[in-house]
Amino acid sequence: MNATPTREQVLDLLNEVPDPEVPVISVVELGIVRDVEVSGSAVTVVITPTDRKSTRLNSSHIPLSRMPSSA
Repeated sequence: MNATPTREQVLDLLNEVPDPEVPVISVVELGIVRDVEVSGSAVTVVITPTDRKSTRLNSSHIPLSRMPSSA
């Protein structure tokens, strides 16, 4: 069983996710990621949607097994 990731680890991982429209900048650097909360085994990422016409957000699921274990 993997350890629960820290907020910093989640932000580090999200910092590797490129913006789909401007792939040279990450979603964190662009300001799309507004907050990250880790509570037990749940990770909540608050984002700012960039498409106002969209009524449904696509979600990406990253297995916690990909997160580095905290020491």
